[in-house]
Parts: sequence; C-alpha cells; structure tokens
Amino acid sequence: AVSITVNDVNEAPTAIALTPSVVVENDAGALIGTLSATDQDAGDSHTFSVSDTRFEVVGNQLQLKAGQSIDYELEPSINLTITATDQGGTGLSYSDVLTLTVTDVNDNAPVITTNASQAVDENAAFSVALTSTDVDTVGTNPAIFTITGGTDQGLFTIDGSGNLTMTAKDYEVATDSNTDNIYEVQVTANDGVNTTSQTITVTVNDQNDNAPVITTNASQTVDENAAFSVALTSTDVDTVGTDPAIFTITGGADQGWFAIDGSGNLTMRAKDFEDATDSNTDNIYEVQVSANEGVNHSLKTKSYKQTTEK
Repeated sequence: AVSITVNDVNEAPTAIALTPSVVVENDAGALIGTLSATDQDAGDSHTFSVSDTRFEVVGNQLQLKAGQSIDYELEPSINLTITATDQGGTGLSYSDVLTLTVTDVNDNAPVITTNASQAVDENAAFSVALTSTDVDTVGTNPAIFTITGGTDQGLFTIDGSGNLTMTAKDYEVATDSNTDNIYEVQVTANDGVNTTSQTITVTVNDQNDNAPVITTNASQTVDENAAFSVALTSTDVDTVGTDPAIFTITGGADQGWFAIDGSGNLTMRAKDFEDATDSNTDNIYEVQVSANEGVNHSLKTKSYKQTTEK
C-alpha cells in the first residue's frame, strides 16, 4: 500500500473584521476597536496596516494617531483600507475596505435665520417667527429662543409658537429708548449646549392716520369795498400723505360767495357794507372749508365779518 501525506501550505487570510467600528467626532487619538482576520491556517498570526495616515494600528488595535480627530460634519463615515498579513507579517496578505461610523456630538452653535432688520406699520401688532438651523444632528433643533437683551427688550415677548411679538405702536408717540421708532431687542438661540445671540431691530413705519389741523384763523375781517383773501394753511403730524393739505369749500351759509384760488387762498370779492348779501344780512359771511391730505380730512367753518363802514 502506498500512503500519501498531504502537507499544509500557507493560504492568505480571507476576511477582516473591526469590533467596534465607531468613533466619536472630536475625540483626538481615540481607540476605535480590535482588528481580527479570518484565516484557514490554524494558529496563524497576523499583522495589520491601514491606508489612512490619520490612523495607526498598535498590535491589533485600530486608533487615531495622537492629535488626530474626525469632524462628523465633514465625514459622517470613513472607508478605511485595512491589510492583514499572515505569518507574523512575512506571509500572504489580504485587504478589505471597512466602513467606520462617526458619531455626531453637539459641538456647533445654532445659526439664527430670522432677519435682523424688521419693520411694522404703526397701529399694527408686530410678530415674526424666530428660526434657526444647526448642522448637528443631535441637540435641540430648532433651537429654543429667549430674550436676553436690547435697549427695548421690555416691550417684546416670545409667544408659545416661537414668534417674537410686540404690541402695536403709535409712530407719533414713540416709546423706544431713544424715541426714533426703531425698537431693539436681543434674542438668543440655545440648542441645549451652544448658544447664538442676535440683535433684532423693528422699525415702526408712519401711517397716514391723523387728520390735518387747519391753522388759518376761523374769524377774519375785511373792510367794505376791498376784496378778501387769506391763505389756507394746515399742519399734519404724519410724515406721509399730502402736506400741506388740499383745501376745498364744502359748506357754509354763504359758500357761494367764496372761491379758492390757485395759490390756496380763500377769496371773496369786495362787498358793500350798506348792501349786505350774506344769508342773514349781518355782514358776517360764513363758509366751511375742508383740508384733505389723501386719507383724512378736517372741517372748519370760517366767518368773515365786514366790520368797517367806508
């Protein structure tokens, strides 16, 4: 009989494993896990190497080199080429690509996306949504907002829906700290660890909500035989609208005797004291004028007395 002895020969490793395969971002020099190789040759020993120069293998432990760390926002996962060589590093080699998962941490402050410059019309309540973004996948997102400063912070609140609010303001009676109708408040966004602050200014816009005030005296006099003329004047606290106002004749017992000329003067032709033509022939001529600035108007009845007999 012939006996044949089959001699074992060295075969390359067939698989590589890393346990665990997770690294926390920003953990410089972190120990990651243990490398192992699958090999048909019983009792074979292996050495390992890694392609990425930020890493090293000490024994069979994969770790980051001293001072090296990973940023999750740049690399949420990393593919590493690991090579296992048997017979203590002098034999056959096998390489595999292993995926290393990076764990995110709350290391970035939220970014406030609400515009810093806001505006609202007077007489209208102000409200704007406080919004933010955060590149971190952990932490409170969207962030929680609070009021943390600003010269006019006492006039603002944050409602249950996360809106920055302020009650309606009167442009003509400004209540901000320097009465310029620009209200300032500082808000802070907090994601549980990091905070970001922003100053928000709210400009209150004037509206045409006040009627003009007629400043021409209601009582006028003129001598008989002399034409009457007086400038119709007005003021308006609003910064918008027609100012000075436009005047029209809108009433009065003697309105038919009056006119408004191209220069805005109320006029009446000369009258004869002895031949009064006003409605009750007392030589007191009455007319009502209206001042209109585009939205609001004011009325004033004016009496013009012919007091001097010539």
